[in-house]
Amino acid sequence: MGTSGRKLMRGTKKVISSAVLYFLYCGFYELSKSDSRVKAEVDSWKQGMTYCLTCGENCPSLTIRKGKNGLERVSHVENPDVVFAFKNLEKAFLVLTGRQGVANAYASHSFALRGDIANGMSFARCVDLVERYLFPPVITNHILKENPKKQCSSIVLYMKIIGGTVVFKYKAVGENCSKKAIKFN
Repeated sequence: MGTSGRKLMRGTKKVISSAVLYFLYCGFYELSKSDSRVKAEVDSWKQGMTYCLTCGENCPSLTIRKGKNGLERVSHVENPDVVFAFKNLEKAFLVLTGRQGVANAYASHSFALRGDIANGMSFARCVDLVERYLFPPVITNHILKENPKKQCSSIVLYMKIIGGTVVFKYKAVGENCSKKAIKFN
């Protein structure tokens, strides 16, 4: 593949990764209200707690903060409490497209975790639950250690997400995430 083909492929992966991160947040937000396990995890986080999942330098990222009224998508946090920093876009793309689970990505050193590991595990448990709702069983059977029972329908969740997207319910607050401050080491 030539240089222009690689650039096109990288650009496509960035767009897809950005879309998946958006839907991951939407699912996270909705499930923090309707799934007791996600709600319990989020309730255990201290007020203002921030989590950042970044796909590499100059690549898409997702930063979530526990705000007064629940979860917020934040576009800029100088020093997030917990950071999941993927080595590169290709490693992140495997996880975001359901070809590799978070646990396997961690075991294969595809990302680094910065911050308190207990808080990181809480976030990872939530991500597994959100993936259970967003991905079809053929994917979740492959990437999750166990397939927890759903507490609401995935179709209902998708309808909430579509409705919320239409009314800009999930827009980010703040500026752009600082990619320089969050690098894989």
